[in-house]
Amino acid sequence: MNLGLQFSYPWLLLLILPALALGFIPYFRLSPKYRRTRNRITSLVLFLVIALLAIVTLAGMVFTYREPNTKNEIILLVDVSDTEEQSKTKRDEFVSTVLHDGSYDNFKVGVVLFGFDQKYAVPLTDRVSDIYDRYLDALEGDLPDTSATDIASALGYAKGLFDNPETGKIVLITDGKETDGKAVSVARAISASGIKIDVANIESYYSGADVQVVGVKLPDYHVVKGEECTITLSLKSRVDGVPCVVTLADTGATKASTVSTDISLI
Repeated sequence: MNLGLQFSYPWLLLLILPALALGFIPYFRLSPKYRRTRNRITSLVLFLVIALLAIVTLAGMVFTYREPNTKNEIILLVDVSDTEEQSKTKRDEFVSTVLHDGSYDNFKVGVVLFGFDQKYAVPLTDRVSDIYDRYLDALEGDLPDTSATDIASALGYAKGLFDNPETGKIVLITDGKETDGKAVSVARAISASGIKIDVANIESYYSGADVQVVGVKLPDYHVVKGEECTITLSLKSRVDGVPCVVTLADTGATKASTVSTDISLI
Protein backbone atom coordinates (compact mmCIF):
# COMPACT_ATOMS: atom_id res chain seq x y z
CA MET A 1 0.00 0.00 0.00
CA ASN A 2 1.49 3.36 -1.12
CA LEU A 3 0.18 6.41 0.77
CA GLY A 4 0.28 9.83 -0.87
CA LEU A 5 -1.19 13.33 -0.88
CA GLN A 6 -3.07 15.24 -3.55
CA PHE A 7 -4.26 18.85 -3.63
CA SER A 8 -7.21 20.18 -5.60
CA TYR A 9 -5.76 23.73 -5.61
CA PRO A 10 -2.00 23.31 -5.07
CA TRP A 11 -1.27 26.97 -5.87
CA LEU A 12 -2.95 27.94 -2.56
CA LEU A 13 -0.02 26.32 -0.75
CA LEU A 14 1.88 29.52 -1.54
CA LEU A 15 -0.08 31.08 1.33
CA ILE A 16 2.29 29.24 3.67
CA LEU A 17 4.95 31.87 2.97
CA PRO A 18 2.95 34.88 4.19
CA ALA A 19 1.70 32.78 7.14
CA LEU A 20 5.30 32.11 8.18
CA ALA A 21 6.07 35.82 7.81
CA LEU A 22 3.08 36.77 10.00
CA GLY A 23 4.30 34.39 12.67
CA PHE A 24 8.05 34.90 12.72
CA ILE A 25 8.46 38.64 11.99
CA PRO A 26 6.63 39.82 15.15
CA TYR A 27 8.34 37.05 17.12
CA PHE A 28 11.89 38.07 16.16
CA ARG A 29 11.12 41.77 16.65
CA LEU A 30 10.78 41.08 20.36
CA SER A 31 13.68 41.29 22.74
CA PRO A 32 15.35 37.89 23.27
CA LYS A 33 14.40 37.80 26.93
CA TYR A 34 10.70 38.11 25.98
CA ARG A 35 10.65 35.82 22.93
CA ARG A 36 12.14 32.81 24.79
CA THR A 37 9.33 32.47 27.26
CA ARG A 38 7.14 29.39 27.27
CA ASN A 39 3.95 31.33 26.57
CA ARG A 40 5.48 33.16 23.58
CA ILE A 41 6.83 29.95 21.99
CA THR A 42 3.55 28.12 22.62
CA SER A 43 1.51 30.87 20.99
CA LEU A 44 3.83 30.91 17.96
CA VAL A 45 3.59 27.15 17.49
CA LEU A 46 -0.21 27.18 17.82
CA PHE A 47 -0.48 29.99 15.27
CA LEU A 48 1.69 28.14 12.75
CA VAL A 49 -0.19 24.85 13.22
CA ILE A 50 -3.60 26.51 12.81
CA ALA A 51 -2.42 28.50 9.78
CA LEU A 52 -0.97 25.36 8.14
CA LEU A 53 -4.16 23.35 8.71
CA ALA A 54 -6.30 26.18 7.32
CA ILE A 55 -4.13 26.49 4.21
CA VAL A 56 -4.04 22.76 3.38
CA THR A 57 -7.81 22.64 3.87
CA LEU A 58 -8.29 25.50 1.41
CA ALA A 59 -5.91 23.76 -1.01
CA GLY A 60 -8.15 20.66 -0.96
CA MET A 61 -5.75 18.15 0.54
CA VAL A 62 -6.78 14.49 0.25
CA PHE A 63 -4.97 11.29 1.14
CA THR A 64 -4.50 8.71 -1.63
CA TYR A 65 -3.21 5.19 -1.63
CA ARG A 66 -2.54 2.41 -4.13
CA GLU A 67 -3.00 -1.21 -3.23
CA PRO A 68 -1.70 -3.62 -5.89
CA ASN A 69 -4.26 -6.25 -6.91
CA THR A 70 -2.47 -9.37 -8.08
CA LYS A 71 -5.77 -10.79 -9.34
CA ASN A 72 -6.09 -8.30 -12.22
CA GLU A 73 -6.11 -10.16 -15.54
CA ILE A 74 -6.15 -8.94 -19.13
CA ILE A 75 -6.75 -10.93 -22.31
CA LEU A 76 -5.55 -9.28 -25.52
CA LEU A 77 -7.92 -10.51 -28.24
CA VAL A 78 -6.01 -9.84 -31.46
CA ASP A 79 -7.63 -9.98 -34.90
CA VAL A 80 -5.27 -11.69 -37.38
CA SER A 81 -7.78 -12.17 -40.21
CA ASP A 82 -6.89 -11.29 -43.79
CA THR A 83 -8.46 -7.83 -43.58
CA GLU A 84 -5.94 -6.89 -40.86
CA GLU A 85 -2.87 -8.00 -42.81
CA GLN A 86 -2.10 -4.56 -44.25
CA SER A 87 -2.37 -2.97 -40.79
CA LYS A 88 -0.32 -5.53 -38.88
CA THR A 89 2.50 -3.06 -38.11
CA LYS A 90 0.11 -0.63 -36.42
CA ARG A 91 -1.61 -3.54 -34.67
CA ASP A 92 1.65 -4.97 -33.33
CA GLU A 93 2.79 -1.54 -32.13
CA PHE A 94 -0.43 -1.21 -30.14
CA VAL A 95 0.07 -4.66 -28.56
CA SER A 96 3.62 -3.66 -27.62
CA THR A 97 2.40 -0.45 -25.98
CA VAL A 98 -0.25 -2.26 -23.92
CA LEU A 99 2.27 -4.84 -22.72
CA HIS A 100 4.80 -2.15 -21.84
CA ASP A 101 2.27 -0.22 -19.76
CA GLY A 102 0.91 -3.35 -18.12
CA SER A 103 4.35 -4.54 -16.99
CA TYR A 104 4.32 -1.99 -14.12
CA ASP A 105 0.87 -2.81 -12.69
CA ASN A 106 1.16 -6.43 -11.50
CA PHE A 107 -1.31 -7.60 -14.14
CA LYS A 108 -1.52 -11.07 -15.58
CA VAL A 109 -1.77 -10.83 -19.36
CA GLY A 110 -2.65 -13.41 -22.00
CA VAL A 111 -2.98 -13.22 -25.79
CA VAL A 112 -5.58 -14.85 -28.04
CA LEU A 113 -5.27 -14.71 -31.83
CA PHE A 114 -8.51 -15.04 -33.75
CA GLY A 115 -10.00 -15.03 -37.21
CA PHE A 116 -12.84 -17.42 -37.91
CA ASP A 117 -11.63 -19.52 -34.97
CA GLN A 118 -9.22 -18.86 -32.10
CA LYS A 119 -5.74 -19.77 -30.84
CA TYR A 120 -4.61 -19.25 -27.24
CA ALA A 121 -1.18 -17.94 -28.21
CA VAL A 122 0.09 -16.82 -24.77
CA PRO A 123 -1.63 -18.20 -21.63
CA LEU A 124 -2.15 -15.77 -18.74
CA THR A 125 1.16 -14.94 -17.09
CA ASP A 126 2.63 -12.25 -14.83
CA ARG A 127 5.90 -12.30 -16.79
CA VAL A 128 4.64 -9.53 -19.05
CA SER A 129 8.10 -8.64 -20.38
CA ASP A 130 8.28 -12.00 -22.20
CA ILE A 131 4.84 -11.86 -23.79
CA TYR A 132 5.60 -9.72 -26.85
CA ASP A 133 8.32 -12.07 -28.13
CA ARG A 134 5.99 -15.03 -27.60
CA TYR A 135 3.26 -13.12 -29.43
CA LEU A 136 5.54 -12.53 -32.43
CA ASP A 137 6.54 -16.20 -32.43
CA ALA A 138 2.86 -17.16 -32.50
CA LEU A 139 2.31 -14.94 -35.54
CA GLU A 140 5.03 -16.86 -37.35
CA GLY A 141 3.53 -20.23 -36.40
CA ASP A 142 0.17 -21.85 -37.06
CA LEU A 143 -2.51 -19.17 -37.16
CA PRO A 144 -6.25 -19.65 -36.75
CA ASP A 145 -8.43 -19.59 -39.87
CA THR A 146 -7.77 -16.10 -41.27
CA SER A 147 -10.29 -16.29 -44.13
CA ALA A 148 -13.05 -14.76 -41.99
CA THR A 149 -13.67 -12.96 -38.70
CA ASP A 150 -15.94 -14.12 -35.90
CA ILE A 151 -15.71 -11.55 -33.11
CA ALA A 152 -18.65 -13.00 -31.22
CA SER A 153 -17.07 -16.45 -30.90
CA ALA A 154 -13.70 -14.92 -30.02
CA LEU A 155 -15.25 -12.92 -27.16
CA GLY A 156 -17.04 -16.00 -25.87
CA TYR A 157 -13.79 -17.99 -26.03
CA ALA A 158 -11.80 -15.32 -24.17
CA LYS A 159 -14.43 -15.11 -21.43
CA GLY A 160 -13.68 -18.67 -20.35
CA LEU A 161 -9.94 -18.13 -19.94
CA PHE A 162 -9.95 -15.98 -16.78
CA ASP A 163 -8.92 -17.37 -13.41
CA ASN A 164 -10.54 -14.35 -11.72
CA PRO A 165 -13.41 -13.14 -13.94
CA GLU A 166 -14.46 -10.50 -11.39
CA THR A 167 -11.25 -8.55 -12.12
CA GLY A 168 -10.90 -9.56 -15.78
CA LYS A 169 -10.69 -7.33 -18.82
CA ILE A 170 -10.74 -8.14 -22.53
CA VAL A 171 -8.95 -5.77 -24.92
CA LEU A 172 -10.36 -6.40 -28.40
CA ILE A 173 -7.89 -5.36 -31.10
CA THR A 174 -9.62 -5.43 -34.49
CA ASP A 175 -10.73 -3.48 -37.54
CA GLY A 176 -14.35 -4.23 -36.63
CA LYS A 177 -15.11 -5.94 -39.93
CA GLU A 178 -17.10 -8.85 -38.57
CA THR A 179 -18.40 -11.55 -40.87
CA ASP A 180 -20.06 -13.95 -38.44
CA GLY A 181 -21.94 -13.83 -35.14
CA LYS A 182 -23.47 -10.96 -33.21
CA ALA A 183 -20.56 -9.33 -31.39
CA VAL A 184 -22.58 -6.56 -29.74
CA SER A 185 -24.98 -9.00 -28.08
CA VAL A 186 -22.16 -11.19 -26.82
CA ALA A 187 -20.19 -8.17 -25.56
CA ARG A 188 -23.21 -6.95 -23.56
CA ALA A 189 -23.65 -10.38 -21.95
CA ILE A 190 -19.96 -10.56 -21.02
CA SER A 191 -19.99 -7.04 -19.58
CA ALA A 192 -23.05 -7.93 -17.51
CA SER A 193 -21.08 -10.82 -15.98
CA GLY A 194 -18.49 -8.36 -14.63
CA ILE A 195 -15.75 -8.66 -17.26
CA LYS A 196 -14.81 -5.33 -18.83
CA ILE A 197 -14.30 -4.99 -22.57
CA ASP A 198 -12.19 -2.31 -24.23
CA VAL A 199 -11.92 -2.00 -28.02
CA ALA A 200 -8.95 -0.75 -30.02
CA ASN A 201 -9.99 0.00 -33.59
CA ILE A 202 -6.98 -0.74 -35.82
CA GLU A 203 -8.27 0.58 -39.12
CA SER A 204 -7.44 -1.66 -42.05
CA TYR A 205 -7.09 -0.70 -45.69
CA TYR A 206 -8.33 -3.99 -47.11
CA SER A 207 -9.98 -3.31 -50.46
CA GLY A 208 -11.40 -6.77 -51.19
CA ALA A 209 -15.08 -7.56 -51.46
CA ASP A 210 -15.24 -9.56 -48.22
CA VAL A 211 -18.51 -11.31 -49.10
CA GLN A 212 -20.79 -12.61 -46.35
CA VAL A 213 -23.78 -14.97 -46.45
CA VAL A 214 -26.36 -13.26 -44.23
CA GLY A 215 -29.37 -15.51 -44.87
CA VAL A 216 -30.51 -18.77 -46.44
CA LYS A 217 -34.13 -19.61 -47.30
CA LEU A 218 -34.84 -23.30 -47.95
CA PRO A 219 -38.03 -24.86 -49.37
CA ASP A 220 -40.79 -25.26 -46.77
CA TYR A 221 -41.59 -28.79 -47.97
CA HIS A 222 -39.73 -32.09 -48.13
CA VAL A 223 -37.55 -32.30 -51.24
CA VAL A 224 -37.08 -35.73 -52.79
CA LYS A 225 -33.93 -36.79 -54.59
CA GLY A 226 -33.78 -35.54 -58.18
CA GLU A 227 -36.46 -32.89 -57.69
CA GLU A 228 -35.74 -29.29 -58.66
CA CYS A 229 -36.19 -26.70 -55.90
CA THR A 230 -35.38 -23.07 -55.15
CA ILE A 231 -32.87 -22.02 -52.49
CA THR A 232 -32.61 -18.27 -51.82
CA LEU A 233 -29.36 -16.82 -50.51
CA SER A 234 -28.88 -13.32 -49.10
CA LEU A 235 -25.33 -12.05 -49.58
CA LYS A 236 -23.58 -8.92 -48.37
CA SER A 237 -20.36 -7.40 -49.65
CA ARG A 238 -18.21 -4.38 -48.81
CA VAL A 239 -17.94 -3.60 -52.56
CA ASP A 240 -20.88 -3.46 -54.97
CA GLY A 241 -20.84 -5.00 -58.42
CA VAL A 242 -18.11 -7.57 -57.81
CA PRO A 243 -18.31 -11.17 -59.06
CA CYS A 244 -18.24 -14.06 -56.64
CA VAL A 245 -18.75 -17.81 -56.66
CA VAL A 246 -21.37 -19.50 -54.46
CA THR A 247 -20.80 -23.21 -53.90
CA LEU A 248 -23.59 -25.46 -52.60
CA ALA A 249 -22.81 -28.98 -51.42
CA ASP A 250 -24.32 -31.63 -49.19
CA THR A 251 -21.89 -32.24 -46.37
CA GLY A 252 -22.31 -35.99 -46.79
CA ALA A 253 -21.97 -35.99 -50.60
CA THR A 254 -18.92 -36.42 -52.78
CA LYS A 255 -17.24 -33.52 -54.55
CA ALA A 256 -18.89 -34.65 -57.78
CA SER A 257 -22.26 -33.42 -56.48
CA THR A 258 -20.96 -29.97 -55.57
CA VAL A 259 -22.64 -27.13 -57.49
CA SER A 260 -21.00 -23.73 -58.06
CA THR A 261 -22.71 -20.66 -59.46
CA ASP A 262 -21.15 -17.38 -60.65
CA ILE A 263 -23.09 -14.30 -59.58
CA SER A 264 -22.54 -10.55 -59.50
CA LEU A 265 -23.34 -8.58 -56.37
CA ILE A 266 -25.34 -5.38 -56.88
